[in-house]
Amino acid sequence: MIIHSLIGGSSLDVAVELVFGPIYHRWILRTHPFDEPYADALTGLAVRALSGLAAEAE
Repeated sequence: MIIHSLIGGSSLDVAVELVFGPIYHRWILRTHPFDEPYADALTGLAVRALSGLAAEAE
């Protein structure tokens, strides 16, 4: 329910891909380390993007 209220009418699949796509990309291709600063930056961007989607849905 928390995720649904955050993304509003947006697709849950899109939200999951937004978060896990970059993680798998970095992990599988091993282009850079998956470290805490990257995880923090990715989390911040995903929350901002999903919050924007929720605002648009209102």
